[in-house]
Formats: sequence, C-alpha cells, structure tokens
Amino acid sequence: MVPEQSNKIAEALRRWSLLSSVIILFVALAVAAGWIADVMLLRSLHPEWVSMKFNTALGFVLTGSALVVYHSAGMNRRHLVASALAGLVLLLSFATLLQYILDVNLGIDELFISDDAEAIRTHSPGRMALSSSIGFVVASTGSLFIVSGRKMLLSVSQGLGVVLVVFFMIPLLGYLYGISGLYGYADFTSVAFLTAILFIILGMALLFAHPGHGMISYLSWDTPGGYIARRLVPLSLLLPVAFVWVLIMIHRQGWLTVFSDFHLATVMLIIVFLLLTSRFLYYINLLDKRRSEALEETHIANQHIISHVENSPLAVIEWDNEFRIRRWTKRAEILFGWEAEEVMKLLPEEWNFVPDEDRESVNEVMRRLMKGEETSTVSSNRNYTSDGRVLHCVWYNSALHGRDGRLISILSLVNDVTVEKEKEEKLRQNEFLLRMAGDLAHMGGWTVNLEQNRVVWSDQVARIHEMPPGYSPTVEEGIGFYAPGFRERVNQVFSKCTEEGIPYDEEMQIIAGSGRRVWVRTFGVAERDEQGKIVSVTGGFQDITEKKIREEEIRRLNDELEERVMQRTRQLAGINRELEAFAYSVSHDLKAPLRAMKGFAGILSDDFGNRLDDEGKRICSVIRDNTRIMGRLIDGLLAFSKLSSREMMFAEVDMTSLVRSVYHEVTTPHDRERIKFTGEKLCNVKGDAMMIKQLWANLISNAVKFTATVSEPEIIISCSTEQKLRRFRIVDNGVGFDMKYVDKIFGVFRRLHSDREFEGTGVGLAIVQRIVHRHGGTIRAEGKPGKGAEFVFTIQTT
Repeated sequence: MVPEQSNKIAEALRRWSLLSSVIILFVALAVAAGWIADVMLLRSLHPEWVSMKFNTALGFVLTGSALVVYHSAGMNRRHLVASALAGLVLLLSFATLLQYILDVNLGIDELFISDDAEAIRTHSPGRMALSSSIGFVVASTGSLFIVSGRKMLLSVSQGLGVVLVVFFMIPLLGYLYGISGLYGYADFTSVAFLTAILFIILGMALLFAHPGHGMISYLSWDTPGGYIARRLVPLSLLLPVAFVWVLIMIHRQGWLTVFSDFHLATVMLIIVFLLLTSRFLYYINLLDKRRSEALEETHIANQHIISHVENSPLAVIEWDNEFRIRRWTKRAEILFGWEAEEVMKLLPEEWNFVPDEDRESVNEVMRRLMKGEETSTVSSNRNYTSDGRVLHCVWYNSALHGRDGRLISILSLVNDVTVEKEKEEKLRQNEFLLRMAGDLAHMGGWTVNLEQNRVVWSDQVARIHEMPPGYSPTVEEGIGFYAPGFRERVNQVFSKCTEEGIPYDEEMQIIAGSGRRVWVRTFGVAERDEQGKIVSVTGGFQDITEKKIREEEIRRLNDELEERVMQRTRQLAGINRELEAFAYSVSHDLKAPLRAMKGFAGILSDDFGNRLDDEGKRICSVIRDNTRIMGRLIDGLLAFSKLSSREMMFAEVDMTSLVRSVYHEVTTPHDRERIKFTGEKLCNVKGDAMMIKQLWANLISNAVKFTATVSEPEIIISCSTEQKLRRFRIVDNGVGFDMKYVDKIFGVFRRLHSDREFEGTGVGLAIVQRIVHRHGGTIRAEGKPGKGAEFVFTIQTT
C-alpha cells in the first residue's frame, strides 16, 4: 500500500518548482541584458571563466517562461503557451546540436548578438556549449512531458530532471575543484559556470513540478520515511562534494603524501558516514518522540470521546459494517430498557426493536449509508422498548470510514421525541377545536375554483362585504374589495398558496359595498387532487372590526396609564426631595441644641465638678454620652437622606483594591493580626465609587465589630457572575442574629443589639440597602445566633 501523501508538503515542493523557474527566468534575463548592454560581469562572473552565450540565455528565458506559465493556474490556454515556448527551445537546441554533429554553421549562433571572435574556450563565436544544447533538448522534452499531464510522461520528465542535475553537476564540480577538464570537452565551447547552475536548478524544477508522482513521490509522504528522506537527501548530496573538495585542497597544498591521502580519505569517509548515521538516528529518535506524543494525545482524545459518548444526553448506538450492534451506551439502556449484553452483535430483525411498518424505511437508510450513497442522515421512526412501549425517535446517523475508504461502522445518536410528538398531536387537536370555535362564532367560509377562476362566498362572507347573498365574484373582483394598502399583500400570499401550497392567515382591511372600511381576518389552505396538483383554495373570513377597536382602545388606555404613571413618578420625586430637605433641616436644627447640652454638661463637669456629688457627676456623664449617641444618629440620618438626592457618577470600580483599602481603614493593626480575612479576586463593576466604598465600609466594619467577641474571628468576601449581575458575598463567624428579625435589620434606626453590647446607630445597613438599590441590585441577609452572618448583594453589570 502506497503511504499517504501530505498535501502541504507536496504544495511546498510545487512552489519550489515555480520559484526555481522564476530564478532561471530572471538570471537568464540578466545575462541577456549583459550581452545587449555589453556588461561583462553579467555574462561571466569571472573574467577567466567562460561566458554564458546569448542563445543559452535565450533558451533559459524560454524554458523558465514555459514552466512559469504552466504553474499559473488562472491563466487561459496556459498549456498551449507553455508547449509553444518549450517547442521553441527544442528547435533552437536541436539546430545547435546538428551544427556540432555535421560540423556546419546554420547562422543561428550570432543571429541576435555578435560574439567576440577571441572568446575564451569558444568553438564558434556565439555558439552554446555542446552539453548545453544537449541539456536544452532534455529540458524542453521534459517540459513538454510535464505540460501533457500524462502520468507515465510525468515520471519520464522526472528522470530527465535527474539527468540534468547529474550531467551538469560535473562542470559545476569542475569550477568548484578548479579542474577545467570537467567543464570543457576537446575544442568545443565550454560550459559556463552560471549555465551549469541554472541547468541544475532547471532539473530540480522538472523534478518537483509534480511531486506526488514518480520517483520523488516519497519526498511528499507523510511518513517517517518521507520525513527522513527530506532531510538526509540534501546531506547525502552536499557532504560528498564537500569531502572531495577538502581532499583536493589538502593535496594541492602538498601537506600529505599519496599514502597519507588514502588514510585521510578513509578518515573523512568515516566522518561522513558517522555524520549521516547520527542525523539518521537523530531523526529516528525525533520521530519516535513525536509518535509517542501523538499516541498520548490520541489516547487522551479517545478517553474524551468515550467520556462524551458515555455521558451524552442522547443514546449512542454503533453498528458494525454488517449492521450488528457493537456499542450500546448506558443512555441507550435507560432509554430502551435492554442491557448492552442482551443486544450486542444482534441485527435489528433479530429482536423486537423496530415496528414492522418502519422496518423498510430503516433498512433503506442503513443501505444508503453502507453503500456510500450518503455519509450522514437524519431520520425518524418508531422504536419498541423492552417493556413494549412505543417511542418516537430521531436518529442522527454517520458512516465512519477508514483511511482506505472502507466502511468501519455506523454511529447513531438517538433522541427520544415522544413527548414532543404528543405535544404536536395535542396542538393539532387544539387547532381543530379553534377552527370549530370559529364556525360557531359565525365565521364565513369561501372557496376558489382555480380552473374556473371563480370565488364562492358563504352568506356570512357576503354580509361582511355588504353584498347580496349568493354573490360569486371572480378572483380579481374579490381582491378588488381589499383596501389599496393591502392588495399587494393579499396578491402575494394568495399566489404562494396557489403555486406552492403555502397556507396563509392575515389581518387586513376591506372596503365594503357601502364604502365602509372593515377589518377582517382571512386565511386560506390549498387543496390538491390525487396527483398532488393544487386545484382549489378554501379558507375563512371573519369580521374583526370590534377586535381592532378594542385593541385601539387598549392602546389608548395604556398610553394614558403611562402618562399617569409618569405624573405620579414626578410627584413622588418631588415629595421625596421635600422629605429629604425636611430630614436634612430637622437633623441640622437638632445639632445646635445638642451641642449646647453637651457644652453645658462639660462646663458643669469641668468647672463645678468639685461641688457635685457622685450622682451629679454621673448625670453629667450620661448627658454627654447620650448627646454623642444622638449626634451619631443625626449624622446617620443626614447620610441616609443624601443618598437619594446625590447624583451618581458611574465609572469602572476595582472591587479587589477597594475592599482591601476599606478593610485597612476600618481596622487597627491589632484587629488585622487577630482576624483571618479572605478577599479573593473580585469582579469589577460599573458604579459610583464613593457610594460603593461607603457600602463596603458599613458591611466590613459591622463584620469586624460583631466578631470582636470571637476567639478566632474570620471574614470571607467573594464574588460570582450570573448573566448581567455581579453577586458579592461577605460572611463572618460573629455573634450572628435570629432570622425572625431579618425584616428589621435594613430599617432606619432598627438595631438588634444595645449600645452596651455593640456601638451603632441603626442606619448603616439602611444606607447599604439604599446604595444597592440605586445600583439596580438586591440585598439579603442570613444569620444564626452565635454562628455568624452572611450578606449577599448584587450589582448590575450595565
């Protein structure tokens, strides 16, 4: 079996063939320009080397152009153009070859450009080398074979490419090793250095034009052999060349005797062999490592697939290529009631699985999959369960083939749609009852005979049109009753019904016989004859003017209701502003007498303390403590009243940094050593940064305060995302609270503990709730005495 080729590698080799052709074309054009402009450097890279003749450059231009045109897939008649260009090269090179064989001058050598009569190593001025003419015969023939596209000729063209590479490696090595006899034969024109290089590149262009065929197809194999070949073949070509070059250089320097040369050659051959062997072993180990990694990935992928199959909500059943069960998942056992051991290796007809009425359609689906007529199907049929129940199932079937195209198995995903089928049946029954209700509601009926183009109306339909009973218009006259704005629509739906059988149900306006506009509901259904041809349309017609009037009245009432709601909203907003102003004024006015009371109590205590007995001093202390508490209550009331009127400034809030900052503000170093605080990475929100900071300050300070009596206090803050909400949670293990008071804790001045137990104003949680509400969220609390409390609030993401 031939290994599978890699399209990616083959395409890369084809691109190299195109690139080689482009290189040949541009280098040959440069040499031709050197002849035209008399630039010696472009004709020969070294003054003592043979120059590439103009005809040789022309041959390369034509051959390179032929291959570039052939690779240009979008070009019209590219095969014809490429063949013509290759044919010109064949004609030019064959004529030059005849000149050498017959020792004649056909006048083609200097047809375009004159050459120097004293040119180095030149048989006849302007004449290309004998080996070059032979090379162009081989190259043009190979190009013609490539353009033909025949597989046998493609293989021959690759052989010709090998001939070019091997044949012109000899003069190239002559230049590299400094041996003139390798690039010049007798007194014939010698091969130029650039000519040898371009012929080698041209040979590779022929080799890689179709890398998927012939002798080099192994280079495009997606196998270890192909991988190693693509890396060792270049080394096998380059290392011997370098090896010989080193020997020649050492010998020319006279550093070693002939006997020593043989020793050195032996050592260098060993080195070359070791280099090739080490690279071979390296690539073998690399491929083995990749194979192990691929096997591990395949194993993991198989485990994932098995896990998905076994845990799929659909039943998964696999059949072998003889239509016998080979896989029966747990979901299939649950759905159909049979255990896997009971049905394994069975054909459907060997057990009561498919009703007789559905067996033919099931066998047809499987036949198409097994014959390769389809690779996947979706079908519906009924199936029995082990206890005799009938299920309606949808089967999603896929044929699984091996790399050689052979059918391995058929994989079926089974969805139980019995409930959906029952719902569809109930829906059809409901639709029938609705139609009956329409008849009982005196809805009129009509029918159109398409062959006669005549409409038959019931008396009710005629009355709606304000026409006499028995009136039977043509189709065009019936459509003419519709108001101008609805005629195009009724034409459209009626045409689709008569041409495609698509039913319609529309609400439109007609103009009755008296000129009165009437809203109607019209619907129609196509009826077919035994051959399936649509022969008539039958439907209903109902006056829905009263319904439309009621809908319009409802819309008007809704508009009025919305306006009233807006008015009430504006009134409530004004009342809220007045209440907030009143609260601010009352709170502000209360502070003045409080300050006086506090001041006078201080004067009594400081200036007249020696005249007061213990009771008097106690009373002064009580006055100061209560004025301080009252001050905090007023401050809380002020803060609470400002929340509703303060304009919100929305911005991105980094909750993680904010929470940590607030925690450090409301705690002392001693508190932070004592409390185990956990604040994981929190979600960012869009909100008013100042308000959210106040929210966290109140919640965290409460958590710190109510864990003061706990030996190992702990506070945990976390966040989660739910659709368009960010949900935050703060939990502590403090004193907690009884859930029967949960409705009171968010009220203003509502406290569950006395000042002697824990300080507070009873406003903090009310402020928290107000801030959450202003951000479009909700807040709730849970607690248990002695077990701590948990507060959860949400903030909208937008």
